[in-house]
Amino acid sequence: MADPRHTVLVPLTQGKFAIVDFDDYELVKLFRWTTKLSDSKYDYAHRQTKTPEGKTTFITMHRQLLDVPRHIRSITKTATP
Repeated sequence: MADPRHTVLVPLTQGKFAIVDFDDYELVKLFRWTTKLSDSKYDYAHRQTKTPEGKTTFITMHRQLLDVPRHIRSITKTATP
């Protein structure tokens, strides 16, 4: 787990928080992040966005931070206290 002295808690919906490295905070601080329960029963932080065509879609926080395109599969590690 990241050193707590170098992390920021990003508020999510449902009273939850995401732990983000201080250096990455600038990439997520301007958005309203919500939680989404995945098929694997883990909560993911995500936000609404628009495609270039104007369609509403969602982007997960880990994809935004890592700059992972939708067509590439990403694997995340979930920390559960």
